[in-house]
Amino acid sequence: MLSEQQKNDLLSLIVLFIGNDPSIAARKSAFNSRTVYAVERMIEANIDCNGNIKELVSNLVSGGRSLSRGWLKHALGGAKEIIQRSKLNGYGCLVVAKGNWKSEILYSVY
Repeated sequence: MLSEQQKNDLLSLIVLFIGNDPSIAARKSAFNSRTVYAVERMIEANIDCNGNIKELVSNLVSGGRSLSRGWLKHALGGAKEIIQRSKLNGYGCLVVAKGNWKSEILYSVY
């Protein structure tokens, strides 16, 4: 069971990655461990996407990370600031994140 603060923090992270979506915000009270898992996987996919773009650009110019499952629930309080500082804001990756993960986040609350 997530606390109200954890649900607020989780929604803040979702907004960072897929924007303010009323259909997700309306279901915040039903956020649960499946929602945390879906958001965790979305963030990991976005990190991978940004890493792949960074590697591609780096390789073009100059000629792995791994996270353990369950990390997000433990980091909800400070994760928003960490993500913002990491500048994981590649537009293409954010569009892919929304397209791939919005439905899974919504399904997680049923």
